[in-house]
Amino acid sequence: MSTTIKNDQALVDELKRTIAAIVDDNPSGTTIGDAWLGNIDRLCQKVMTSDPNDFLNWDVILRTMVVGNAEFVADELSYLKGLPDWKSR
Repeated sequence: MSTTIKNDQALVDELKRTIAAIVDDNPSGTTIGDAWLGNIDRLCQKVMTSDPNDFLNWDVILRTMVVGNAEFVADELSYLKGLPDWKSR
């Protein structure tokens, strides 16, 4: 177990309790699509069984939240950098 998790175990425990409550309260006949219900189930499973510090590498996050090497990304980044309020670091 990583040092961060050891130091923040109370937060991890609270996260797991919250997810467990969401899973327990999920009403039947929900309007959420089957694919997203599967994603929710997988996310809950990962929260309960995995290191939250590795969240960005979880399969469900990579599959649903990360854009790979799509061609449009470079164009969108260039556009954003051209905006007057773009702040480079």
